[in-house]
Order: sequence, then C-alpha cells, then structure tokens
Amino acid sequence: MADADDRLISAAIIHYIKGYVDSITEESPVYNAIKSKGTIKYGRKGRKVEWRARNAKGTTIKKYTRDTELSFLPEDLTVQPVLSWAGQTGSRTIAWHDVELCGGEQEIWDLMESETDWLVSDNVESFEDDVYLASGNASNTSDVEGFAGFIVETGTYAGISLSGTAGTWNGNSIAGTDFSANPKNFLMQGMLEASRGALNKSGKVTDIFCTRTQFQQIFDDVSDRSRVAMGAKGVDFGMDTFTFSGADITWDDSCPASTIYGVNATKLKLMTPHKSSLWDQNTDRKLSPNVFIITTHGIFQLITESPRYHFTLTSIT
Repeated sequence: MADADDRLISAAIIHYIKGYVDSITEESPVYNAIKSKGTIKYGRKGRKVEWRARNAKGTTIKKYTRDTELSFLPEDLTVQPVLSWAGQTGSRTIAWHDVELCGGEQEIWDLMESETDWLVSDNVESFEDDVYLASGNASNTSDVEGFAGFIVETGTYAGISLSGTAGTWNGNSIAGTDFSANPKNFLMQGMLEASRGALNKSGKVTDIFCTRTQFQQIFDDVSDRSRVAMGAKGVDFGMDTFTFSGADITWDDSCPASTIYGVNATKLKLMTPHKSSLWDQNTDRKLSPNVFIITTHGIFQLITESPRYHFTLTSIT
C-alpha cells in the first residue's frame, strides 16, 4: 500500500500545483498587472540577472543636404544593470498516519490539495510583500528588488547610481503631505512626472497600488460617489479596482502604509528560470520520522527598463 500511496500522493500534488498555481498567484495584484502586459519571462538562464537599459535620452539626429559630409561618433546610451536572483522556498510536513487514516483515494487527494493550497498561498503572500520592498542590492540577497528599491531618486539600483542622472535613471518620488485633501492632483502630478521623464512616448503609468484607506479617498475624490459596478450576476456595491486617467487603481493589503506606487507595468519584467511557473514543486517521503514532505521553491527577480517610468507618493497624510 505504501508504494502505491507514494505514487498517488506525488501525482495529486503535481497535478494540483500545475493546474491551480496560476489562479492562486493571481491573487497578487502586482503579479496580475505584470502578467496582463505579457512581461513575465520564463526560462531565463544565467547566474545573475543582467539586462541592457537605456540611461540617456535621445540619439544624435543630424540634418543635412546632399552636399553635406556627415560624421558620427559612437554613442553609448545604455547601461548594463545586474541583480542577483531572488530565492524563495517553503514546505509542509504531513504525518504518514494522517495519510493512512484517509478513507480512500479521494480523501488522500483532498488532504494533499488542501496542504498544497496553503503552501502556495503562503509563497504568494511572501512574494507580494517583497515586491514593495528594497533588498538593498546586495550581491548575495535572497529577496526581490521591489518598488522601494528602484522608485527612488537617490542611492543605487542594480549597481548603477541613481544620483546625478535626473530624467534618465532615477525614479520619481513625491511627498504626499495633505494627500487626503486632494488625491486626484497628487496622482496627476505623479503620472505626469513618470510620463514626462520617460525615455520614449510609451511612458504612461498603467497601474497604481495603494492601501484600502487611500483607495477610498481616491475614489471619493474622482467619482460622483456612485459605487455601483454592473456585473453578470447583477449589481455589486463597492469596487476592488477602477480606472483613472488610463491607469488601473487597485488596493493591496501588502502595500506599505502612507505610500502609493504608480508603475508602468509594460516596463517591468518578472524574470524566472522556470519554464512555466514562478514555483517548482517536489515531494519527498521520509521514514524517520515517518512523514511526507511537500516542498515548493521559486527563483525569480523583478526588473525595470528604467526607474524613471514609475512614481511613488511617500509620507502620505
């Protein structure tokens, strides 16, 4: 029975994770925004995350007539940012007697699916928290380099100084003092800065992430106070997201208090060496102690084409 149960349990776990990991992961608003823009990049190899980015505006364009002799010198408008991969792993241990007490194959499936569901959900929650934080750019960091690491005006991002490169490589940071009195104006200011400072015409903010309190303040300011969204099943009083000046505004419990982030998700990439998911899974039976272990591990990193495409409102009051 043990060998048969081992195979059954492994099949149940692999089937469940492959079939439902995306639906669980999509509980993350940031992941959803990136996925909707098609900028999750699977199968990326290399011991480091390296990419070419443009940190200077414009190429030399020369006007000429037929008789003009032209000469062009090499122009280096790019930099090569480098980040370490972020690693994340989790596991759940199931006592073997719990498996043996199951009343048949369906109960075994139900047990393993619930355990796996909790494990993947915990992974997603950890990932969602990390995308708002800064890892510190340490070469051996195991954390995602999140919004707080690159939507800033000073310091270093991916090995490149943010100071002294205004308009090209630094982010847009705006003090949010008295935000509650006029949320709409603050958002417009942030979106304008991000668009005006971008390196080409596609620099429009696509997504804004905030807390529930800020979401309510913004909605009250930009709407006529009608909170009705028509759905297929009738009327839904209240909203999880709405659009302002072309950007989707979404509340997220992982978003830090007193902070709002506006991003151009088309200029973000979520990189992973895995072929089809952020997380791989494994199962392991141990006899001493007699347990079954479910393990997931993820390797990924969040990068941006340029910090300049995004903005943050800080110290919001």
